[in-house]
Amino acid sequence: MGTPTLADLGYAYVPVPTGDPDDFVLRSADGGGFEWKGQANYDAVGAAAVAWIREQLVAHCGLHAVPCAGGATAYSSSGLKGSSAPLLLLVCGSAPGGDAGVWGRSLCINDSTRSGAMFGYVRRAQRLGWGVLIADPHGGDGCPHAHLAQLWRSTVEPAAAARVLVVAHSYGGPAEAEAGPAAAMMRPLLSRFAAAAPHAFEEPAGRWQGAAPAEVLAAVGRNFVASDESLGATLHAAPHELVALSAGTLRHPDTTHAAEEAVFHFLTRGADGEAAAANDAVRAGERAWPPPPPSQRLHALLAVLAVSILLAVVAVMLRAA
Repeated sequence: MGTPTLADLGYAYVPVPTGDPDDFVLRSADGGGFEWKGQANYDAVGAAAVAWIREQLVAHCGLHAVPCAGGATAYSSSGLKGSSAPLLLLVCGSAPGGDAGVWGRSLCINDSTRSGAMFGYVRRAQRLGWGVLIADPHGGDGCPHAHLAQLWRSTVEPAAAARVLVVAHSYGGPAEAEAGPAAAMMRPLLSRFAAAAPHAFEEPAGRWQGAAPAEVLAAVGRNFVASDESLGATLHAAPHELVALSAGTLRHPDTTHAAEEAVFHFLTRGADGEAAAANDAVRAGERAWPPPPPSQRLHALLAVLAVSILLAVVAVMLRAA
């Protein structure tokens, strides 16, 4: 007998009434939500939900399944090898809560795919013209570190992407740092590496040649953590240490979804080669999120210009005197 599907268990994912194309909720045959029937049933529903989400990475998001060593299956955009567009690598947290395409299994069951699945990140990256690669650290018979190292060598290294951006939830961050770009293999790629998170990373290769992984991550990475502070509030910004910002939620499983706007703001800076500069600005006291509105930036520019003109006029008057 095969693994039961959602239909076998009396459930289905249905679109939410708001019309958000990336948001689905789990419903029973009578229209109700998930009903607790013991741990075994919960685990079965969770496995079926993850299987459905994996299917939607192909059917809904247009990604391709990529067989990996050990029986794992990653998911990627087509044409990564020849595309110079930024590449976004998504890494889930620990199992059983995390899986390929899933930030949080419990969120997918009890809330919706908008908060628990990676659909929103994938589709947003696609709208920006970026390539997408989703790791499957728990899908095979090997360890997560080995899978990520193999995926980095087989798919990320050969890619022509000008920048590599990483979002790794919870334990996925340390796993990626140890097995992927922060390992020795990352050094030749630092010219195109940038992150965000709940962990996120980029910078000129020359500056980081021979640098320790922790030093690189501190320079070009950010950690969004559960906090009662508002989204983007600075929690830790010591020199040479990883910048920590509030994810705008007290619930750890919600952090990657809750911080999405601020994460993508940082990723776009990384895609432009400005991740380290953005972190330096935070360490200097600038708020990371929300960014200053265009009107404020224009006013600041005009103020600087006015001061420059005034100084020039004074200099001319002094010379004339």
